[in-house]
Amino acid sequence: MQYRVFFLLPFLWFWACNGSEQASDANDAPSAGNGPTFTLQPPSTTGLDVMNSVDLDFEFNYDSFAYLLNGAGIGVLDYDLDGLQDLFFVSNQHAHRLFHNEGDWKFTDVSTAAGIGATGGFCTGVSVADVNADGYPDLYISRTGTDAKAADGSRRNLLFLNQKDGTFIEAARQFGLDSDHPSTQATFFDYDGDGDLDCYLLNTPTDFKLVNRVRVSQAANGAISRVLGPIKPYESDQLFRNDGGKFTDVSAAAGIVNRGFGLSVAIYDFNDDQLPDIYVANDYVDPDHLFINQGNGTFVDENFRYFRHTTLSSMGSDIADLNNDGLADLVTLDMLAEDLVRQKRLENGMRPDRYNSLVRFGYGHQFMRNQMQINTGTGFVDYAELAGIAATDWSWAPLLADFDNDRHVDLFVSNGYHYDVGDLDFIEFTSDSIRAKGGATRQQFSTYADYLKLIPSNKVSNYLYRNNGDLRFTNVTAASNLAQPSFSTSSVYADLDNDGDLDLIVGNHGEPPFVYRNETVESGQSGSWLQVTAAGGQANPLGYGLAVSAFVGEEEIFRQLYPVRGFLGTTQGPLHFGLGNAKRIDRLEVRWPDGKTQVLENVAVNQILRLSHQEASRKSIPSAPAPAPLFTYPADQRGLNFVHVENPFDDFDRQSLQPRMLSREGPALAVGDANGDGLQDVLIGGASGQSASLYLQTSAGAFSAATYPFPPDHQRFEDVAALFFDADGDGDQDLYVASGGNEAAPDDPVYQDRFYRNEGGKFAYAPAALPTLRSSTAQVVPIDFDQDGDLDLLVGGRTLPGNYPLAPRSYLLRNDGGSFTDQTQAIFPALESIGMVTAIAQGQILGDEQAEVVIAGEWMPIQVFSFRDGVFTLSSSIPNSTGFWHALLLADLNGDGSNEIVAGNEGLNTRFKPSPTRPVMLYAADFDGNGTIDPILTVPGPAGNQLPVTTKAQMLKQMPGLKKRFLRTSTYASADINDLFGAEEIAQAKQLSVDHLSSTIYKFADGQWQATPLPNSAQTSPVRAIRQGDFNQDGLPDLLMVGNDYGVHVETGRADAGNGVLLLNAGDGKWTTLPNREHGFWASLDARNLQSIPLSDGRTGWVVVNNAGPAALFLWSPPN
Repeated sequence: MQYRVFFLLPFLWFWACNGSEQASDANDAPSAGNGPTFTLQPPSTTGLDVMNSVDLDFEFNYDSFAYLLNGAGIGVLDYDLDGLQDLFFVSNQHAHRLFHNEGDWKFTDVSTAAGIGATGGFCTGVSVADVNADGYPDLYISRTGTDAKAADGSRRNLLFLNQKDGTFIEAARQFGLDSDHPSTQATFFDYDGDGDLDCYLLNTPTDFKLVNRVRVSQAANGAISRVLGPIKPYESDQLFRNDGGKFTDVSAAAGIVNRGFGLSVAIYDFNDDQLPDIYVANDYVDPDHLFINQGNGTFVDENFRYFRHTTLSSMGSDIADLNNDGLADLVTLDMLAEDLVRQKRLENGMRPDRYNSLVRFGYGHQFMRNQMQINTGTGFVDYAELAGIAATDWSWAPLLADFDNDRHVDLFVSNGYHYDVGDLDFIEFTSDSIRAKGGATRQQFSTYADYLKLIPSNKVSNYLYRNNGDLRFTNVTAASNLAQPSFSTSSVYADLDNDGDLDLIVGNHGEPPFVYRNETVESGQSGSWLQVTAAGGQANPLGYGLAVSAFVGEEEIFRQLYPVRGFLGTTQGPLHFGLGNAKRIDRLEVRWPDGKTQVLENVAVNQILRLSHQEASRKSIPSAPAPAPLFTYPADQRGLNFVHVENPFDDFDRQSLQPRMLSREGPALAVGDANGDGLQDVLIGGASGQSASLYLQTSAGAFSAATYPFPPDHQRFEDVAALFFDADGDGDQDLYVASGGNEAAPDDPVYQDRFYRNEGGKFAYAPAALPTLRSSTAQVVPIDFDQDGDLDLLVGGRTLPGNYPLAPRSYLLRNDGGSFTDQTQAIFPALESIGMVTAIAQGQILGDEQAEVVIAGEWMPIQVFSFRDGVFTLSSSIPNSTGFWHALLLADLNGDGSNEIVAGNEGLNTRFKPSPTRPVMLYAADFDGNGTIDPILTVPGPAGNQLPVTTKAQMLKQMPGLKKRFLRTSTYASADINDLFGAEEIAQAKQLSVDHLSSTIYKFADGQWQATPLPNSAQTSPVRAIRQGDFNQDGLPDLLMVGNDYGVHVETGRADAGNGVLLLNAGDGKWTTLPNREHGFWASLDARNLQSIPLSDGRTGWVVVNNAGPAALFLWSPPN
């Protein structure tokens, strides 16, 4: 969490609202139904009359120890092995409660009889495990607190051993688990493969004063790096090895030496080497850890290798297979409110300069929103915005389980915090005043409760998201009867009545837990199901680590038994499989943690199946041989070793409200025969200060870097687009290079596009061949519009530097014998004010046997122009197509003889959710009269009025004069655009809108445009380039796409989920997505362009160029 009562930081914003755009994979359509239905079971009926509360006073409070109100753990366990799941509730300060499940939703408090009651200290999480391997579950309770708690022994953790007679005895010291480190949670697993359970203990510092300060050191060579170790020894997490029933702290030897405010821990084999790894979700600025098991008793933190970004204030976490591909995915929670007004009222703890510092000093890319990290087989990419689960307020426990038994894992989120300690008005006006007088002391307040009354307090609802089966989720909280406002923290699921659906137990602060009965089975709306219990090996009787895959048709449903899930809690019940409409399970593949396996065929559904380790064998489970990938990445890149080096420039220093950087649009990429030897060569442009590079293809199909072919002073240009073409009809390839960027002032010579004439394989700069073109451009496309046999040029203007969103001219350049004249005004006048062009294509679209020109851009609709009577005129502006377009491809995808438009857009994995009736707007003017354009991004509020999305702090950075009018954040947060500037000023401002963000196929048929969004797999990132090819050799054109955008404003978070997408044409307008790990093509960096190149050895190469990164060459091979 980022909130501190007396610690104010400027903050960033995010936004999400309901949208209407949908895209789904043809072979994975959303399931029918509205999600599960739950009924709240009152304590008077169940007997679960427990309540956790914390006694705050002047000495013991949030300001002295920020984790006091985080809640207390809940454990699910069948302690007496009667087949019914019992419940254990930790109390932070008071007596713990153990409830025996009597059946029929009746529970009996057996705490006193069991010997588990008041323990003293401040208790946090609970872990259920068979620590002494006697077949009965035990309870391990974590405790935390200040150093004073350690001194009196009340911070030592507790181990309650199950005596098999309904009683427990405390034995932590006997087993070596009585750590006095301030701990949050423990998890038990077999990390060293010796068959017994080891223990990972999640610990935290107790000094909260410097939680958001970076810790760096400087080496002798001047290099600055992050300090990784603890300040005090007890701050590091601990790894305990089980040595025959006695646990030994092997943390240091194992490489577990860290410092972080860890709030949850999850176990999973992240790199598929049959060894369990450890994910630690850290609060505040310290990045999360991914400790990869090296197989020799040690771990290495490889978080940055596997994750492109993580949550900032990481809270709870859970792991499950969300898309049924056999790979487990990860959900981590943060604190971003769903409601935009509430977002802007609350402190966020992050600003652009601070974010950049975290990245620079090795803290990684961290963003304050929930994240849904989808496993690609080589790493993870965040689809939370696409899924619609990114903002759920101050959230604690994510629980991933199939609550409606439809085969797809759903998501429950508990959230709420008793006090809005991040309320900015409270911080600025109340807290600051109290602090100036010495703080919340007895001298100022009669009781501490009097002080607490001054802090805003707002209960919020928990969330339930139903998995639609297409990477998107639907909020079914209200429909499932879960919308009770609360302060909820630790939560667990269990099938409390053994009816085949999962019930929910939600821990609350200051009121009894919510116990929800799942009525899915009883209502007749449930699919079939299977529950699996484990009779494990001698040293691991409960079978922790058991992995089971259920195969139903072509679908794999994967589960693994690691019961610590969410936040502070443990769900020790059976593995649960929802099976949809399946009548039987075709095959059940089982892998035990020691490597033994078993396979069961034709397994009946709707049963509790007990698996026995004794029945397993050492036989490996055969798998079908994987086909050879379509693409390979040669290690030597065949000599194509270009690395794009972006020059340092921060667009946001000049326009802090600009939504993305426009100085990072390169590099340019062109393919052509530069030296006339019959082989295709590659030109890749440089950023400002970097030379472009020409790679000549050799007879062996490799590449050799040519001597720099351009004048040395041309390194000052930013190369963003390039084109090889024969301009003068002499049979060789000349070169046009478009100059972009956003650094210099408008009309600076650095924006002049360039033409290089090919003279015997050498390129001579020919400045007289072009008119003065000092627009920051982005596209150049050849077109013989006048049918005279030579190639004319369309040049797209990208931006008016420093004046976002104002656009420069675009151009039509007529080829007059190898020199070009500007014919825009006379022949294509629309180009003079068309907008921020990003993509141009030309081909037959409208079915009139004449080629059209298609143009798209940022804040632009897709427009189609026809050349008639010597002039280009607008033939069609596609309805509801205003977007953030990046790429266009014209291709006949269905073989009917006419082209469709394949348009690459921003995608749906973004906080913006516009629709034609609820567009995202941009208002631009010099609102404060200081000579600079102020771009104000807005979204529709509940009443349809346009609300600025940015925070007050960011708005004041752009326009400080607004502070006098909006002294209080609450006033600013609820203000719409007219409240900020007045209706008259807004009416005079430039107004732009976006109503469509899906990458989409458009077809003109029967006089109308038909829009078909690409599958969701193609909506996960911006699409920067689209190419076609018959990659699987079935006679149908397929699509290959690349794109990311690392230059997005930090308030939104960089778009980095793209890996490259291969869509195989299945005919009839349907597409199949082939996973990257199967086809072998990976464009995982900040990809800008993609081109194919025939190679002299008969192969086809595909070149990807990346901003601020290396180019990549992939070799395509036809399928066997």
